[in-house]
Amino acid sequence: MRISNSTDGDQPGHIKLQFRNSGWRWWIWYETPLVAVKRLDRNDYQGNKEFLNELNLVASFDHSNIIRFIGYCDDENEKIIVCTYARNGSLDYHLQNLNMRWRLTSKQRLKICLGAARGIKYLNSGRVCSEVIHRDMKSANILLDDNMDTKICDFGLSRLDSTNQSDTGVVTKVAGTRFYMDPVCNKKSRLIKESDIYSFGVVMFEMSSGMMAYIPSRIEDSKEQYLIDIVRSYYDDHKFVDKLIDSAIKGQIDMSSFDKFNKIAHECISLDISLQMWIMFVKIRDLEIQLVNEASIFWILKVVWWMMKPFPGQCQTLIASQRSQGGGVRFSRDKHF
Repeated sequence: MRISNSTDGDQPGHIKLQFRNSGWRWWIWYETPLVAVKRLDRNDYQGNKEFLNELNLVASFDHSNIIRFIGYCDDENEKIIVCTYARNGSLDYHLQNLNMRWRLTSKQRLKICLGAARGIKYLNSGRVCSEVIHRDMKSANILLDDNMDTKICDFGLSRLDSTNQSDTGVVTKVAGTRFYMDPVCNKKSRLIKESDIYSFGVVMFEMSSGMMAYIPSRIEDSKEQYLIDIVRSYYDDHKFVDKLIDSAIKGQIDMSSFDKFNKIAHECISLDISLQMWIMFVKIRDLEIQLVNEASIFWILKVVWWMMKPFPGQCQTLIASQRSQGGGVRFSRDKHF
């Protein structure tokens, strides 16, 4: 099957998963192994920049909680990125679908958060040549594989941390989905890795409450709501935060563990950037999350602390074609899978 022809229209043997406003289309094949094909809209100039940016980044990643790059096509008018396919879809799908949310256990939610924390730690650590800022960390960009393991995806908006870059061409403009964006970084138009930590905190509250970051109005006279506004009102008014618990996991998790989990999330969304850093380096090592009916204790804050710990080692190349021996290959328009 040719990579170009296989993505033209509705062909037998594959289906279109979704269409994004940015011009990307995701496809899968009913073959083994399944892959996800991300194809650029040929008329989208801005998407071309995102394509090159994402290609350079995703081709350099090597982490179990980052979606794995397989190959790409950049011939003539075809611009395609091929990655592994996550069978269980995105986290937001599981949270928005009532039946799926009730199947998502407290243990699985913690496991997903741990995976996301490890993935963000890898990106922010500087192991990939420089510290990478995702800029659009949200539940829609957290994919789940067969084992419900986290796979962070969608790096079209990601950038290298400008605090460590001397090049004037580094983009420092804040971007992302506003319901997950750090308002302090957004106001200052400053691109820093703490913004990923803030977004991660929003995702944690989605997991513990079962509510999405944005809650649209359900009746004509009602107002739209934002999860973070609800969370802050509970903390500011000293209300019972346990009312924020998702009823789907209420009987599965000890309330002291739930409180610790929410405390971590609340401090991640702190408007004081220095406090966010303090969380990463100090307090994270001391707190733990223990789930009911489990034999082991998860030190989630310790893992999140590791997000910020620098990695030793040399910088990795960002050239996709040089990763052919490690898994990433460049496909021509006539290349068959």
